[in-house]
Amino acid sequence: MNRYNAIVEVIPCVKLPRSAGVFDYAVGDVPANELTCGRIVNIPFKGKTIKGVVVKKKDKSDFENIKSILSIDETLPAISAWQQELIYWFSTYYHYSLSSTLSLFMPVPPKKKINVKLPPTHYPLTTPCYDSDDKIKRLAQNIFKERGKKKYLFFPYQAQKDYAFYCEMAMSAVSKNKQTLILFPRKDELTEFYQCLPEKLRATSIIFSPGSSLSKNEYFRRWREIKNGQKKLILGTRSSVFALFHDLGLIIVCESHSEDYKQYDQTPRYEAINVVKKIQKTTNCVLILSSESPRIEDAFNARIEGYSLISLGRRQFCPIHVVNLMEESKKKFTYLSEFLIEKIRMALSLNKKAFLIVNKKGEFSHNFCADCCFEAICPECGLPYVFENEKLKCFHCQSIKNALEVCPKCGGANFKRVGVGIQSVSNELKRLFGTRVSVGDDENCQIVLAPDMQNVPSRIFNNVSLLGFVYVDGLVHLADFNSNYKLYSAVKSLTYHFYSTCPTGEVFVQTFFPECAAFKYLADDFKDFFDAEIEARRAYRYPPFSILLKLIFQHHDAGVAEREAKELHEKLISKFKGEKIQISEPYRHYVQRVRKRFRLQIAVFLPFDLKIEQALIKEVPDYWIIDKNPIDLL
Repeated sequence: MNRYNAIVEVIPCVKLPRSAGVFDYAVGDVPANELTCGRIVNIPFKGKTIKGVVVKKKDKSDFENIKSILSIDETLPAISAWQQELIYWFSTYYHYSLSSTLSLFMPVPPKKKINVKLPPTHYPLTTPCYDSDDKIKRLAQNIFKERGKKKYLFFPYQAQKDYAFYCEMAMSAVSKNKQTLILFPRKDELTEFYQCLPEKLRATSIIFSPGSSLSKNEYFRRWREIKNGQKKLILGTRSSVFALFHDLGLIIVCESHSEDYKQYDQTPRYEAINVVKKIQKTTNCVLILSSESPRIEDAFNARIEGYSLISLGRRQFCPIHVVNLMEESKKKFTYLSEFLIEKIRMALSLNKKAFLIVNKKGEFSHNFCADCCFEAICPECGLPYVFENEKLKCFHCQSIKNALEVCPKCGGANFKRVGVGIQSVSNELKRLFGTRVSVGDDENCQIVLAPDMQNVPSRIFNNVSLLGFVYVDGLVHLADFNSNYKLYSAVKSLTYHFYSTCPTGEVFVQTFFPECAAFKYLADDFKDFFDAEIEARRAYRYPPFSILLKLIFQHHDAGVAEREAKELHEKLISKFKGEKIQISEPYRHYVQRVRKRFRLQIAVFLPFDLKIEQALIKEVPDYWIIDKNPIDLL
């Protein structure tokens, strides 16, 4: 028999295992009529007092002895119905416990009362570079006037014009007393946009980035101002999707193709893009995904769901020139084509700079014995050592050792150093042009080299007239479903930032694989690349034609990791034989050890059937990592 007057289900705000759900609590001395769904309460939990959210009232409990709610928290606003729906969806979709999910959305209130009102942001204020015009204003106004149309793909035109469009959209939302969330992949781009804001928007804006260097008090203050609707323009990076908005009218995701929107290195491995799509669905706000090259999954779903395509115009810039290195290799080969060398010479003669990408660190990428083919491998990571400054270096774990003089396998001393490296390209450029060459950001150098295409600040393109991709072929034909798209979008994104600063500049891409789709469609519209890529994915049932899970197990002992992975693989194969599921054999991560632990992975391709997915997840132990929609399978 139930001996309690009233019972409620509560989600505790604490991290718990994946299988944990809601907990029953007796109402106790708390007025039952005040315990509405969404109210935040203080509850006893494992000897401590923590916060929790009431989600349901019930007549009886399946448990004989349950604890009572201590009190209602009057300082925190209740969680609304759509926010509860979002929390339940996130928990189910990413296979993360309800309590752990709630802890993402709810900060811990400070123990001491906040008396001092701090400034809304620590970023420096500068003169706004707001550059709107009638065309931009009309587009912003029309979007809010269109009935029934809420979802848009925005193809960027020019950074300053795009920023003006975002500002116009935000001002339209503010005029309707609605909140706006604008997401950026990185903090430097967020800062750049904040400095472009007109004073009217700055006054009502706030930067919200959970996990940043904010103190707990300051973070909580900002969270509460957003929850209460005091701030109308919220700027943030990936984790800002966990803000509990008051009345959201607009979401803009800048560079929605960026991998920075995916949390890939810690649990939960969520995607901010998918979270904002769910927020849009539950709030019916306007959603704009901005990208030169939208993710294949986003573009596919946009076509099915009827997203509207918008832009501020077609850019009439110089095309991207693709240089076939196969022809150059017949000559004296240095990884610098004669064509690119001539273009660099022309840029320098005009007192302009050249910015070059070399996607290989060090001087030579391989150092091996020519007699027995022995190659020095990092014992920690299992990756080949790179030769740099007469040393062998692993750029993954940063370990360094002296260059080998005698082969440990055959005793010979006939070592060969081959493969492009950024340092060897730098040395060749110095020899050719007799000028200062910088590996990194140095304003005093006419030739600047960078080892990758990520995190390149826009300011680096000041006075640059040539963008050259010297070597990116290492990213071609990786054994991964997403390799072509990642390479294509990285080149297109960097080109967009370059042309936004230098509209008359030139872009050159060197490759041995000009027929690769990532290069073949660079100068064309995104549609051409998308059509080719989507057909390839359809043939192999890659996303978006399946749900992809990457199951990960890590252990300090390689034998334990392999045994555990083998056991789970056999279990899944026997349990789901006959279902439309593809389960790969366990395989090692391309880095032998990650944080000193061996990592084994299993790739699972599932049909769009939630029951099958949940049944499979039940067979996966809590200590396994579940990466849904991974950015790669490497």
